[in-house]
Amino acid sequence: MELAKKEKVALGMLLEVKVSEDELMVYKAALSHLLNAYDAAELEQLLGATKDEIEGMDDDIGEILASLHRADSLLTSKHTELYERYRNRP
Repeated sequence: MELAKKEKVALGMLLEVKVSEDELMVYKAALSHLLNAYDAAELEQLLGATKDEIEGMDDDIGEILASLHRADSLLTSKHTELYERYRNRP
């Protein structure tokens, strides 16, 4: 993980962080576990954030991971198509 940029905004600091896909998968698993293991009051006491906020973070990470997998699938299918065209040319 690497801090790429920080910016002071009205509500505090806005951070731009570089993380690997594996790191994102660990964060997603940790948040999902916490959401399943604790009720709303326990989550707020433990993490200082509401259950809705934590669910939002969990959803955001899930969307990022899903978009990476969609991009990989598109690239793989495009490479396969190009390879087949190359292989079958006269």
